[in-house]
Amino acid sequence: MTKFLLSSLILFITFSVVVKINPVLAQGNTTAPTQIPQTLEEVKIRIQNILSAFPGTLKGTWNYALGVWKRTFVWMKDFWDSSIGPHIVNLWHKIRSFFGKEVEQRKPAVEEEFEREKGELKEEIPKTGKKIWQRLKELIW
Repeated sequence: MTKFLLSSLILFITFSVVVKINPVLAQGNTTAPTQIPQTLEEVKIRIQNILSAFPGTLKGTWNYALGVWKRTFVWMKDFWDSSIGPHIVNLWHKIRSFFGKEVEQRKPAVEEEFEREKGELKEEIPKTGKKIWQRLKELIW
């Protein structure tokens, strides 16, 4: 879904830039767009027209897209808050209260098991480190 939204946004921005740049280029150009520039000065003028129109067009397109996304976000947030959100919150509270009791019952046993495992690891780590070092020495020498 995210890829679709990203590709749609890129396509929208590209299309908007193309649509907005064409009239600007046509107004600023002294030669017809189908003619090939004959001199370096004409090439320079065309490039300047394109470069001068691009930042403004991109900014306008970005602001438009940002407005669309903001309105979409506000609409989705309002929809969520008014219809879906309360049901999800209620469900979450029920699940949390159900599993919360079970967690509290098992908490002492889990803490005891954690301390036991931690002690075992403290004993095994130095041995494992020596084994790895021995293997490296054997490989190198």
